[in-house]
Amino acid sequence: MKRLVNCVIAGLLICLIWGIIAYLTGIKAGVFAWAVSASVGICFASGSEGNKSKVFLAIVIASSAILLGKFIETTAENMEFTRKTTADTSENIEHDELMVAYIAHILADDLERQGKKVQWPAVVNNQRWWDKGNFPVGIWEEAKGYWDSIDAKEKQSLRETAKEKIMEDVGEFAFYPEKAGFIFGVSDVLMFVLAGFTTYIISGKNTKSFQKIAA
Repeated sequence: MKRLVNCVIAGLLICLIWGIIAYLTGIKAGVFAWAVSASVGICFASGSEGNKSKVFLAIVIASSAILLGKFIETTAENMEFTRKTTADTSENIEHDELMVAYIAHILADDLERQGKKVQWPAVVNNQRWWDKGNFPVGIWEEAKGYWDSIDAKEKQSLRETAKEKIMEDVGEFAFYPEKAGFIFGVSDVLMFVLAGFTTYIISGKNTKSFQKIAA
């Protein structure tokens, strides 16, 4: 039992380091999955018990710790995304082009809700998503016409509404990690399998050398 507790502690410790590095640097350090598996495996193998039938428990602990590490990493990334987007939104919402694009999206969404077909461009420039060429024909022009027709007070009110809506969407995005990348790509799956195999190999040794390390 003691070595299983040590496995949990080791896994949580590496996860904590993993999360801190992800938050401070923004680096996705998948190698920490291996660090988790190795530390859990060593802690398990260093136990004094000779029963190897519980090796699968070490694998479960390592797998759970890796999932936790992935979650912490994604959450840290989303927190930074939210912080940056909040700052950018406060600055950029004052540009008329962004407000026209905001109105254009509302117009397009309304048409789609009415069951009307909206033909979006096949290729869009995500770096300049507010440009006229990124919207269905006629939508951007209609939005621009509306923006030019309202007075300064109405424009300011619409800016505040747009800012609140954007930040609401950003907050929802950050609150649900699965919407922001808490999924496993091919490289993640490969790393997960290799990490589990590492835990299995190390945990199964239970050699005297590991016992000396733990002593």
